[in-house]
Amino acid sequence: MTTTHISFFLLAAFVSRAQTPEPAVSLADTQQRALTSAKIGQRYELLVSLPEGYAKSGQSYPVLYVLDGWHFPLMAFIQENNVYSKRMRPVIIVNVSHGATGYMALRARDFTPTRTPKEANSGGAAAFLDFLEHELIPFVDRTWRTMPTDRGLLGHSYGGLFAIYALEQQPALFQRIVAASPALEWDGRLLLSAARDRLRKLSAHVRLVFRWEMMATITAGPRDG
Repeated sequence: MTTTHISFFLLAAFVSRAQTPEPAVSLADTQQRALTSAKIGQRYELLVSLPEGYAKSGQSYPVLYVLDGWHFPLMAFIQENNVYSKRMRPVIIVNVSHGATGYMALRARDFTPTRTPKEANSGGAAAFLDFLEHELIPFVDRTWRTMPTDRGLLGHSYGGLFAIYALEQQPALFQRIVAASPALEWDGRLLLSAARDRLRKLSAHVRLVFRWEMMATITAGPRDG
């Protein structure tokens, strides 16, 4: 009888605790905004990490655009840790999130350049790139002190595929491209085949980094000499 009573008490305490909302946690030097694309009709959440001392520095900073909101805790940590490591110059980090629900289908739509049976809603990369160029980047440049001549784009998996697509289509839009484990097998490696020659002929100096388990760095753009 005693054992039954204790078990019930512990269960009741657990249920009561589970129903109590956890307090919100605020990260230093971060902001959250939202922007709805007029052309896509999609609401995107912007998770922004600012350099330490941004509010008082009066300086302008490069911007790193990061696809997928779930990377934000890591990027905010890297931003904070960089105060001590000094491994990169201070930057404004803008994570572009599809929100908390349905994001896998939405990222498949926005990050893929062609429509295939693999993803029913695929092929929206052109519209998403237009959103970045004509809506998101102008909004960020108006809202924070940015350096418009120094932008980076980081994407993983489908996001990495989109990063390569953005470089091929708009080579001057971003000065640094990071493609982490890009899904280059998409549509029979169509993008990789089409981009190979165009990347060799880029007139803009863009540093392109591919990251798989084995890391390699490729610099795209005119070669010296």
